[in-house]
Amino acid sequence: MAGNRDLSNLELMPIDMQTEIISRIARHSRRAVRNLLAAVPNLARSAAVPIVYRNLNIHR
Repeated sequence: MAGNRDLSNLELMPIDMQTEIISRIARHSRRAVRNLLAAVPNLARSAAVPIVYRNLNIHR
């Protein structure tokens, strides 16, 4: 059951730390951020902040 799964260490971190990690991932690859959010949808709130968008690498 999806509702009874254990939280990952990343999900247990404070939101500002999650945002910083996602921001650093965004510098390298859009695909990596997309894959991270697909694997851990609960991080979407931490990814939806201006610093992540500013750091997002949109170049191929």
